[in-house]
Amino acid sequence: MNSPPLLRPLAAATLLCGLAAASTQLDISWEGWRQATCMPARCFCEAVRDGATVRQPANTWTNLGFVLVGVFIAADAGRARAPGSPGPGRAWTLGFGASVIFLGLASFFYHASLTFLGQCLDVAGMYLVGSALLAHMTLCAGLCRPQRLWLIFPGAGLGLAGLAAFLPAIRRPIVGALFLLALGLGWVLRRRADSPRKAPLLRAAAGCFVLAFSLWCLDISGRLGSPNTLLQGHAAWHLLCACSLGLAHLHTRRTPSVPG
Repeated sequence: MNSPPLLRPLAAATLLCGLAAASTQLDISWEGWRQATCMPARCFCEAVRDGATVRQPANTWTNLGFVLVGVFIAADAGRARAPGSPGPGRAWTLGFGASVIFLGLASFFYHASLTFLGQCLDVAGMYLVGSALLAHMTLCAGLCRPQRLWLIFPGAGLGLAGLAAFLPAIRRPIVGALFLLALGLGWVLRRRADSPRKAPLLRAAAGCFVLAFSLWCLDISGRLGSPNTLLQGHAAWHLLCACSLGLAHLHTRRTPSVPG
């Protein structure tokens, strides 16, 4: 007997979120680790809980939004796709979903620990997802064959992360540029499509990202947020950005693809 379509991704999401939650119950001291470059007083608006396993609760737990969205994107790879059917293909859908899951877990670890290792994983995750989203749209536009993009996008994401390690000031502009370039490519692709639809999912994805990115910048500049509450601009960035990625993926399901 076949299980309902949502049962397996729901079980996988529950397992990943449960493991993340269980890790926070461990008695871990982050003091002996190399600290993130934002420490001790510039790690976003949320106050740092000294001596706690989870140093920034709101900024930590909201990363599970990425995990949930990533699991359901990856699960969508199970849909049967023939060449020319909507969507970027099984392998790329799975890869895109996996990159979103990685970002969620990496950022979860970063905000829980505020360590330099967590910071590096978080930055790598953002660039990996941004590069994957750009590749996702490129495939749908038929601008490159999947075999070539499998070689390009992981290297591009990790290369950008390495560049940002030496030039920290460019981290946010690179993230914004990657996402907006990908969404802009999706807009161009929509105009090439046979249907004159206004692509509401793509417009919603772009709107979510612009709002999320604005909240991120306001939070890091100290203009938004109350340090000792759960109402954090950076936490909202996580949730809105996860929604943007999910909406962008749903949009690509309606666009022609090349074999992948």
